[in-house]
Amino acid sequence: DNMYSCEKCKKLRNGIKYSRVNSLPEVLCIHLKRFRHELFYSSKISTYISFPLKDLDMEMFLSKDCQKSSSCSKYDLTAVITHFGSVGGGHYIAHAKNYVNGKWYEFNDSHVTEVSETSVLNTEAYVLFYTLKDNTAEMFRKKINAQLNSNKNYTEKYYISSEWFTKFNACIKPGPVSNYNILCKHLERLKSCGISKITAGSEVSSKDNFNTSVQEKSSIVYKNFIWYTL
Repeated sequence: DNMYSCEKCKKLRNGIKYSRVNSLPEVLCIHLKRFRHELFYSSKISTYISFPLKDLDMEMFLSKDCQKSSSCSKYDLTAVITHFGSVGGGHYIAHAKNYVNGKWYEFNDSHVTEVSETSVLNTEAYVLFYTLKDNTAEMFRKKINAQLNSNKNYTEKYYISSEWFTKFNACIKPGPVSNYNILCKHLERLKSCGISKITAGSEVSSKDNFNTSVQEKSSIVYKNFIWYTL
């Protein structure tokens, strides 16, 4: 029963079914099967499944034609969703890692609590979120953040949204620098912050140039290492 039909010999054969990854994403989401649905009955699967906090290597799961966006195939855990309850009902909580201080926090509705890595590893994981690692990108972030923390005075200033800056700190490819979430043609967002004039330059504020590659945009913004996040 349940044998595979061979396309070459046209006969039923025993086989092994497997999946391969064609492209490594920035964020890898692993959805574990916690609920079993049969014809007349459904149940929750509460089996504990171990998972790594760091260096989840996807190399063995890659297809031969995989196009990797990075030379690395390793991931670090950044968030976990856990379900408490049964098939009929329950409650979801989340654990997430703060990239600024490296600590883990539990988000239970409006309650946020700092937790240990051991506590995260002991959770009954339902959905796991892993972020792709890249040593070159990490070194670049450290260099930028070191410049941000310096007390040097610069004559030019560039306004960059906190949303994009978060992507820069969390992703290998944050995409083009975009201020769509803080700017409009009337600059009402800036006026409400007490800012009457900006000198961001047409390269940053121009709506027509938002699709410029991040490498080209970076050469404009990074050269001064002055970032204002709103």
